[in-house]
Amino acid sequence: MRHTAAALLAVVCFALAGCSSSGEDEPAKTVTVTASPSLSDAEARQACVDGWLKVMTADGYDPDRGLDARPGVCEGLPGQATMYAEALQARNQANRDELDACTEDPACTVWPMP
Repeated sequence: MRHTAAALLAVVCFALAGCSSSGEDEPAKTVTVTASPSLSDAEARQACVDGWLKVMTADGYDPDRGLDARPGVCEGLPGQATMYAEALQARNQANRDELDACTEDPACTVWPMP
């Protein structure tokens, strides 16, 4: 019973302290918050994949560098290895499409044909 009374007294004291005021009315402060535009998760992810694709298709790209050549738009994003793999698949698909088009064109000399 003593613990219950002490707990009830503490709750009442906290409630009264929370309801009291200093007596001085201060005008509400106006705070201006400027938010910079941010990309959605999907847009940021696609920007990273596109960045990887741009790195991979650049002249002088060294595939042995792998994740070391990370584009700046990918910084801080989770799942970078997955986005790298998506860009790699997109690059491979573009190369396959180019090869298929070349094999159908007898005048194509971009890909060496036996």
